[in-house]
Order: sequence, then C-alpha cells, then structure tokens
Amino acid sequence: MKAITSKHFIAALSLFLCLVSCQKDKNINKVNDFYDALNNGDYTSIETLISDDLRNYATHDFLISDTKEKYKEIFQWDSVFSPEYKVLKTEVKSDTVYVKTEKYCKRIAVLYKKPLITKQGFVFKDNLIHEIFEVEDTITDFVFWNENKSMLIEFVKTNYPELSDFEKFQNKAYGERYLKVIDLYKKDK
Repeated sequence: MKAITSKHFIAALSLFLCLVSCQKDKNINKVNDFYDALNNGDYTSIETLISDDLRNYATHDFLISDTKEKYKEIFQWDSVFSPEYKVLKTEVKSDTVYVKTEKYCKRIAVLYKKPLITKQGFVFKDNLIHEIFEVEDTITDFVFWNENKSMLIEFVKTNYPELSDFEKFQNKAYGERYLKVIDLYKKDK
C-alpha cells in the first residue's frame, strides 16, 4: 500500500473544498432564484426550489407554514400586494445561506411607509430549501406600524364594517380583501 503524499493530500483537499464551495454557490443561486420568483409572482418556480415539508418561521420562532401547500397560501396572499424584494447582502455560514433583504409592497407602503429590511436564514435539505427563518427584523418603530394599522382597522370598522375581518387569514381571498381596504383607505385620505 502506498503512503499518501502531501501532493495527493493537497489535491484531495482542494477537490473537497471546491465541491463544498460549488454547493454553497448553488445554494446562493437557489436563494436568489427564490427571490426572483417572489418578485415575479411565480409559484411554479418556487415549488421547484422548496421541500414538501418547508418550514417557514417569522420573528420569535413563530411557525408560519410547515408544508408546501401552506406556504402556497401565504405566497398567494403576499403576491396580492405586489411585493418587490431586493437582496442587499448574502453570506454562507455553516451551510446556512443568510440573506439581508429589503421588501416594499402596497401593504407596507400604508403601514410603514418605507421598505422593511430583514435578515433571513435558508437551510437546505436534499438540495431544496427546507427551512426559512427570520434572523433579524430591522423595523425599529413598531409603534408607528401599529398606529397606522390601528387607523386602518378603525377606518374599516367605521366605513366598511363588512370588510372588518380583512386580516383574518393569509390566503389569496383575504389578501384581495386587504388590498381593497388599502385602496378604499387611500382614496379617503
């Protein structure tokens, strides 16, 4: 049996590092494709990127969805507001892709009046996005957000009580109801 030479060891190590680096690049590309699909309202593309048991968490480890089908409902709700995501920064740490994004949409325009900036982590399993979790939410003025939300809710209760449950569910039908409320509110202002 031949001894492993330092040349062979370095070659093997280089190959291993190249493979790891290539996988990290593929995962970053998949995350970028994910945001492109969000911007284009293209759930068909998202389906090819996520696992059947995708776990999607919001702030404070609140589980939003745990299946592809539940994620589809949230996607459809969010798409109603014509979101625009901008990837500001991407980094990989311990096989997790971290992405700092800026999001702006019709809902955020009314409630916050400027883009939301968040940092999310993407965990992969079997080359698919398996988990999305919020690392950091940079909204610093929850008081402002909640004041605007309260004004919107009060406006609806007073003027359009039939729409007062517009926040009840995160699906396409309630997203459209929420958008109608936003349009009515903006016309009144």
